[in-house]
Amino acid sequence: MNDITLKRLEESGWFLDRKINIKEIKEIYEQRGFVLIDIVQRFLENYGMLEFKFPKKGSPFNTIETVSFNPFSALGNNIRKEFFNKILEEFPEVQEIEENEFYPIGEIARGNMILLMTNEGKFFSYTDGCLVKNGENISDMLDCVVGEIYLPFIYD
Repeated sequence: MNDITLKRLEESGWFLDRKINIKEIKEIYEQRGFVLIDIVQRFLENYGMLEFKFPKKGSPFNTIETVSFNPFSALGNNIRKEFFNKILEEFPEVQEIEENEFYPIGEIARGNMILLMTNEGKFFSYTDGCLVKNGENISDMLDCVVGEIYLPFIYD
């Protein structure tokens, strides 16, 4: 993990061996049709509810980027598991998302995209018409969306 990423994590309240109680998060997932699997549960225990605000790298408008690992915000009032089936329909050519389940774990891009974790531990972000790969694993995703160390891959 990059030093910038680590600094931003620590500034947001993260620390090594962090483990939050995710009972309420589990409940909302279940209410919305999700079965919380171990890999997602571990991510949420370690990083859940963290929020980041920082100047967006390369922005000519002094944009303040916001990233949140808040599944309540990602799910909003109405999003259910079935909503994410449309990603497969919308992007049938993206083979690496086939047979994956998506778990909304937060928001990025100032709340404009839902951050998703797959059952394989990969990370994507999505909004209507746009699918972005943010990393092959937690470390990649953190360096991409929190540290802005590298650019995500945009499917079009």
